[in-house]
Amino acid sequence: MALVGRPGANKSHPLKTAFEPLFRFDKEQKEIYNEEYRKYESIMSLSKKERLEQGFDMFPKEPVRTRFLVSDITQEAMAKSISENPRDICLYMDELQGWINNFTRYNKGSEEQFYISLFNGYMYISDRKMNTNNIMIDSPFSNVIGTIQPEILIDTFKGSKSNNGFLDRILFAIPEIQDKLYWKDDDIDMSHFNDMEHDYAIVHQDENRT
Repeated sequence: MALVGRPGANKSHPLKTAFEPLFRFDKEQKEIYNEEYRKYESIMSLSKKERLEQGFDMFPKEPVRTRFLVSDITQEAMAKSISENPRDICLYMDELQGWINNFTRYNKGSEEQFYISLFNGYMYISDRKMNTNNIMIDSPFSNVIGTIQPEILIDTFKGSKSNNGFLDRILFAIPEIQDKLYWKDDDIDMSHFNDMEHDYAIVHQDENRT
């Protein structure tokens, strides 16, 4: 989804506000993951015999980072995040132009085609030479959302993106009124954000049980 608006039309802040509970949840999960990974590294520093003697598995499982959001990410890292989070990932980009331009950041690969296939839910298999953890996902999926300016939109989505189906997979939200809206005294009731955070926590609790 692309939120289209002229510079200064308050595109980014409402989007960030809507995602604020997800940012906080991901931050908490990152701290939990860091602690679990430190424990994992400590266990792996032991010999196999020492692990067994201290009650650990001989081959402990590397911890996985639970998360909702990713941003500046490669195709391989995106696939890894999706495989680790079965309820899927949202790629959040304040400026969608950066997402598109990154398709050829490191090589002339098939990142554009990767997201087209991702939209369709096609099975994803990665056997890259340098990838020691080959990935296979039956039904991968991800949301992508960000903002873009009208003047940049045409230039960003020109070329193959306009005729290979990539452009057709994006929902463009273009408000008729592009005037900048200023702050009001009445803020959003924080109870709405608390309810969202509570629901997200339940989602991942149910996921962990399964």
